Amino acid sequence: MTTNWKRIMICLDLSAIDDAVVAFGVKLLSSLPKPEAVCLVHNVRYDFKKLEQTFTQKQVLELKDRIRKHLHKTYQTAFKPLDIAVEISVSDDNSTTQAIMNAANAQSTDVILMGKKIPEEGAGIVPQKLLTADLKKTPIFLVPSSFSFRFERLVGGVDASATFMPVSRTSKQLSHCFGANKQLVHVYKEPVLYFPYFDGFNQEKIDNNIKEKVRAEFRDLAFNQTDLATSELAAVHLVKGSHTGHALIAYCHKTEADLLVIARIGKTNLVGSTMGGVTRTMLSKATEFVVCIL
Repeated sequence: MTTNWKRIMICLDLSAIDDAVVAFGVKLLSSLPKPEAVCLVHNVRYDFKKLEQTFTQKQVLELKDRIRKHLHKTYQTAFKPLDIAVEISVSDDNSTTQAIMNAANAQSTDVILMGKKIPEEGAGIVPQKLLTADLKKTPIFLVPSSFSFRFERLVGGVDASATFMPVSRTSKQLSHCFGANKQLVHVYKEPVLYFPYFDGFNQEKIDNNIKEKVRAEFRDLAFNQTDLATSELAAVHLVKGSHTGHALIAYCHKTEADLLVIARIGKTNLVGSTMGGVTRTMLSKATEFVVCIL
């Protein structure tokens, strides 16, 4: 839950998007009840992959030190008004994903912030690898370069499963932190219908029947989880769409949402977890709003 988020990690790649991610980090930290520390992380080995040149250990150490000083000089003042500890971690791991996980474990990180590195395509490969490799399922924020500081509208993507509670609670607490209006949204899919080929087809009636079945699923969820308020479930807005991820993106753009909260639903195994279709869509598509993946 956001009230327990005290240690924030911000992943930086020395590109133009770093300013946006740090700005969002300051916004998030200033909205949390009792933040303790922020850790700025960069992995230099990632930048060496395409260079046909070898570096001595001394050169690598000097480079890491210069990057550390650069990050300190560039972003230290941004966090000064918050009066929290600012830590900087610069590594040279062959795997950026592993470097982030190592730093997150060392810093006891509660939430990770990353930039949506490719504006036309999405977040890039590192967030995808991190989401599948992190067995702790640390919440991740994906921040686009064009994110808004206003945070007036927040959307939580939900379904009638065990993920409803974490998305609902986090959405509620983030909306309280940012002073934003919250709307929980469920995307229902219309099955392939053959009724149009018969006389008396009524599309509106079919839609209403599907919506009622969805409402019944949410009522069953409330019955099985006593800590769920019936009013909260009744307030879930139903949106029809053939693809959940695309429908959520369209709804967020239509309502000018500033933040979308979703849960990763992929199955977990010994080596990590598989990503659900909605999460994969959020990583591969460009969005103008911040995405929080729990």
